[in-house]
Amino acid sequence: MFMPAVSADQMENAVETGEETNNIDIPLPVEAAAGGKLTKEKLLRTSRERMYPVHVHLFYENRYVTEGRDNLSGNGLLSASSDILLGSNISFVPWLAYSRQSDYTELDLNIAASFDFDETVEVYVLFDHIRTTTGSLESNDNQIEVAAIFSAGIALDVYVDAYYSFDADHGFAETGMQNEYSFSPDASINASAVLGYNAGYVREGHRGLNYFQLKTELSLFLMERMEITAYAGYNFAIDSDPVRYADDVGLRDFMWAGAGFSYYLD
Repeated sequence: MFMPAVSADQMENAVETGEETNNIDIPLPVEAAAGGKLTKEKLLRTSRERMYPVHVHLFYENRYVTEGRDNLSGNGLLSASSDILLGSNISFVPWLAYSRQSDYTELDLNIAASFDFDETVEVYVLFDHIRTTTGSLESNDNQIEVAAIFSAGIALDVYVDAYYSFDADHGFAETGMQNEYSFSPDASINASAVLGYNAGYVREGHRGLNYFQLKTELSLFLMERMEITAYAGYNFAIDSDPVRYADDVGLRDFMWAGAGFSYYLD
């Protein structure tokens, strides 16, 4: 559930393209991205958010995708989030999502601590409290997560991520790589590839490799306080067997996309 966003090499590139990087440290804070997935803040976004302490992110996606699954059977998801620094390396990230078509609501309350080791390895430890409502059915879960990000030294990040659900009493793991390129101080593009492994986290899904994903995201600041983001991705299911496993029904090949904006206030 964790995705890196910028490496030390990209920080150097940001300086060359004119981004404001004063007082920006590694590791960077985290924020909620598409599908509630936590990610490192982008370098440019971090510099602006530290100028404006109050900020909000709004996002719409045509599918709600986690663990390689289309969780709401093709229905869209609207979400709002913020990210609040509680210390130099601790972030509080609330994420609220709603789907009218599926009568679905989810609230995630995330606490993340970040650590760096000689600027080539970053480690993130996260705790997430999750509350969901589908119609009149409610459920709660607590999860812990550990992610390690390795800078490959060529503007490329490689990461491994594992999270554990106390409700399911099992976990899920992901590994992937990503590259971000800044066109200018106001625009960047990110490309990523992710492979997911179910170790019982998806209870009625098959164990083992579950999916491979490709995604591209474009971010652009329209003005000093407003950024727009759009992405498109494709999910490739691996060994999905919905006949034997009920939770493999949503594990299939599909494309999905989303768009949103961030706004910063004094």
